[in-house]
Amino acid sequence: MRIEPSGAPRIFIDPVSGAQRLIIVGAGHIAQPLAAFGSMLGFHVTVIDDRAAFANRERFPTANEIIVAPFERAIDSLGLDRHSYLVSVTRGHAFDEQAVRAALSHPCGYVGMIGSRRRVKTTLERIQQSGIPAERVNQVHAPLGLDIGAETPAEIALAIIAEIIRERRTGVRDELTLGIKLGRLARSTGSR
Repeated sequence: MRIEPSGAPRIFIDPVSGAQRLIIVGAGHIAQPLAAFGSMLGFHVTVIDDRAAFANRERFPTANEIIVAPFERAIDSLGLDRHSYLVSVTRGHAFDEQAVRAALSHPCGYVGMIGSRRRVKTTLERIQQSGIPAERVNQVHAPLGLDIGAETPAEIALAIIAEIIRERRTGVRDELTLGIKLGRLARSTGSR
């Protein structure tokens, strides 16, 4: 702040956005490279799983936080906000459903779920039937990732983190986004 010659105060504001958080729900084979990519790209990485044999420091040495707890309870405890990028890559659609439903109950900036077109469709229909508004459910990135022909866990993780970076930096969703390509996610072309 400084005082102008006229005597009026002049205030300079330099907003600092909140820490970008990558929350990985599920500690399986895709989660490991995804956590490493997230850490490398400067995200605060949280890994959640209900199995201590999977969610541990040995498997996730670069994660900032590892939570071993039921998925919904862990997500509800995080205080999600628009700077939160939650990705559900659990071991089963019932767990993905729990994770996505919990995330949609908060102002999470990005919610994504892995799965086949059929699995995604039925899971999101159940979530909407549970009372989550359609406009909120329609924001879920599913299927997840950019269409780069990924096959291995590391390639799938790369496709997911690439979609997150693209969404965060540009807000663009087009045919490179699997959810758009497969007719599930709404297209956008503007920056955030």
